Amino acid sequence: MGVLSILAGLRKTAVCVQKELAEIATACADAAKALDEGKADSVPLHEITIPSEGWEKDSSGNYRLNMDIPGLTDGDTVNVLIDPHELGAKEEDLVETQSSTDTLTLIARAVPTAALKAYYYKVKGDILVAVGSVVLPGKKYTLPAATTTTLGGVKVGSGLKVAADGKLSADAQKYTLTAATTTALGGVKVGSGLKVTADGKLSADALAAYPVGSIYQSTNSTSPAALFGGTWEQIASERVLMGASSSHKAGTTVNAGLPNITGTANGGVLSVSTPQSNGAFGATHYDSSLSYLSGDVRRLSTYNRTFDASRSNPIYGASDTVQPAAYYVYIWHRVA
Repeated sequence: MGVLSILAGLRKTAVCVQKELAEIATACADAAKALDEGKADSVPLHEITIPSEGWEKDSSGNYRLNMDIPGLTDGDTVNVLIDPHELGAKEEDLVETQSSTDTLTLIARAVPTAALKAYYYKVKGDILVAVGSVVLPGKKYTLPAATTTTLGGVKVGSGLKVAADGKLSADAQKYTLTAATTTALGGVKVGSGLKVTADGKLSADALAAYPVGSIYQSTNSTSPAALFGGTWEQIASERVLMGASSSHKAGTTVNAGLPNITGTANGGVLSVSTPQSNGAFGATHYDSSLSYLSGDVRRLSTYNRTFDASRSNPIYGASDTVQPAAYYVYIWHRVA
């Protein structure tokens, strides 16, 4: 293949590339124009011409140019787009923009050799729009720190971790709850006299003061089961409580009783027949003898008069003590 053939092929390729670039440039220009005319309502573009004169070198070695742009403020963030047809522009030379009142400041590493057609737009919130191949970054943005009421940047502190893709999550760590004291907050265990519900509510357990076998007394007829829980039975109706002993175990009962009253009166009655007695009184035969009365011979018996209180009421003799005076209350026995 000859040199002329190679050159012809390169020329043909260059024409195709130039044609493709021209089509891309035309599409970008049409998109920019559509935005500028308000056909796309996201971000409006404003056409400007960046001159090659008027640049001043600053202390950092970059070049700065102030352009009059009415309506700009100190609070605006502005991006600049180089028109795609300006194929000779070196986008790497463009560094930053800064805005102030009615002024747009361009910062570049090198001064353009010729005037450039470009567009600027104001960045709305966190929306960035790029149309074309060359974007001049907006002025430096400082992310404010987040507060309880304001969105902003955060740093990863203790108890947090961040993944390589920026995902922030809580860093689960083992926590040991210290025991509570009389002066310091902490964890507690449920001990005697306390109870805790399924939702963690802690309260005094009144039933704990009455273990199974306890006695509850009150002048109120309400069952302690309704007051404290547990199972109770009412006991000791018409009885008084007595202290248990070796002869009377706890839980046993005795019937009411009084000591018996007994006695004998000697030489009381001399009678042919057994004398009649009632109530607590009785008679005991102790001697018999013959007696004459008006010529009759009869056998007379001598009876002693007796007294036995149990003959009149069985309560006598049923106990060795006397029933004490009593105060009546409701008495309950916890059985479960």
